[in-house]
Amino acid sequence: MLVKDIMEKINEYAMKRNFIRGASEKTGVPGGYILIGLVLLILVLLYSGIGTFFALLILAFLYPAYLTFKALKYSNQELLVRIGKFWTVMGLSLIHICRCRRLLTCRSRWSP
Repeated sequence: MLVKDIMEKINEYAMKRNFIRGASEKTGVPGGYILIGLVLLILVLLYSGIGTFFALLILAFLYPAYLTFKALKYSNQELLVRIGKFWTVMGLSLIHICRCRRLLTCRSRWSP
């Protein structure tokens, strides 16, 4: 009974999400199973190391880019200021990382 109750709650939560509801309707698989499958897939990808690059890509670039377009579309000045600060810090960080890598690469090739 405990597992059945938990699955019902997971299914209720999953069916509130449009993406999972649509997938459930098209495939005929309960939404709870789709949600559990997606979570397990993400965990396996993150554990294997393949997904860490994609997680970093989404968190560091794609989501802020989405917020930028959203702020521009709705002319949200407060969000534009926050996003502007984010892109400034991100740009300076990338410049610093690239310079450090180039410096380390040059030093590793040089030998006395």
